[in-house]
Amino acid sequence: MPDDSKPLVLVVDDDPEAAALVARWLELADLNVQVHASGESLLEALKTTLPDVICLDLGLPGISGLGVLQVVRQRHLTVPVVVLTGDDSAQSVVAAMGDGAYDYLTKPADRTKLTTVVRNAVSHYRDSTRLAQLEREASGHGFAGILGNSPAMSRVFRQLQKIAASDITVLVLSLIHI
Repeated sequence: MPDDSKPLVLVVDDDPEAAALVARWLELADLNVQVHASGESLLEALKTTLPDVICLDLGLPGISGLGVLQVVRQRHLTVPVVVLTGDDSAQSVVAAMGDGAYDYLTKPADRTKLTTVVRNAVSHYRDSTRLAQLEREASGHGFAGILGNSPAMSRVFRQLQKIAASDITVLVLSLIHI
C-alpha cells in the first residue's frame, strides 16, 4: 500500500528498462511512483489519480508526449510535468517548454539532477496548491470549514488540496462506522 504522505510521481515511458530505472531512483528518493507505458494509460489514470509530478517521455506510441503534455495542461493546469526524453533537439525543447513543461531533461539522465528537479517540482506544486487554498479560505470559499483531525481526515484534506487546483469534479463521501 503506497504511503499517501509521500509525493506521487507518475512516470510515462514506453521503454520498460528506462521506466524501471527512473522509478527505482525516485523510490530511493522516498517518492511514490506509478509507471505508465503510454500516454493513453496516463490520461486514463489521471481520471482518478492526481499526482504531484509527471515525468514524461516524448517518444511514446499512440498519442505523442507533446500531445499528452497539451492534454495535461488543459485538464490539470498546475501539475508539474518534467519531460525526460532522448530527444535533445532545440525544437523539442522549445515545443515542450512552450506547452508548459516544468523542466526538460535528456536521457540518460543524471540521477541527482532528476531527483532534484522532481523534488523541486513537488515543492513548487505543493506551495502553489497551498497558496491557492489560502486564497480560497481568505475569500470565504473552500473546504477549510470541514472539521476533523484524524489521520484519515488529514489524508482527505491532502487529496483535496491537490485536487483543488485542478479543473475536475470531485464527490467526497463519508462512511461512518459506529
